[in-house]
Amino acid sequence: GIAPRLRPIAAWAGAALVLAAGVVAGYGADELSGGDPPPDRRVAATVDESRLAEGTGALLLPGDGGPAVLSVQGVPTLPDADTNEIYQLWLVRGNERIPAALLSVGADGSGTATIPQGIDGADAVWVTRERPGGSRAPTERPVMSVSLG
Repeated sequence: GIAPRLRPIAAWAGAALVLAAGVVAGYGADELSGGDPPPDRRVAATVDESRLAEGTGALLLPGDGGPAVLSVQGVPTLPDADTNEIYQLWLVRGNERIPAALLSVGADGSGTATIPQGIDGADAVWVTRERPGGSRAPTERPVMSVSLG
C-alpha cells in the first residue's frame, strides 16, 4: 500500500478534490438557476416644464424582468372640467408609438402606471394627455418622457 507518511497527503489531496468539486457544482447550479437577478433600476423622466411645472417622474425597471412601473409626483389631476383629458403612456420603438397604459393621478398629484407588456426593444416611454379612454396614437408631444437608450 501507500507508505505511512504519504497517507495524510493523499487524504488532504482527496479532501481538496472533493471541496473543489463541490464549489464547481455549486457554481454550476447557481448559474443554471440564473443566480441573483440584477438590481432594480430607476430612470428619471424628462418633463416639459411649460406644461407640467411641478411634475417629476421615474420609471422603475425591475431587475427580475417584471413589468416596468412609472411613478409621477406633482402632476395635475385629470380629467379636469376644462380639458376632459387623461394621461396615457406610450412605448416608442423607432417610428412606432404603441399604447402602453393609462395613468391616473390622485388629488396629491401622484400616481403610478404599470406597463404590462414590458418594454423590450423600446427606445423610450412617453406620457401624453389624451381623451378619456385613451387614443390609438399620440395627439400631442409628450409632457413627460423616459429615455431607455
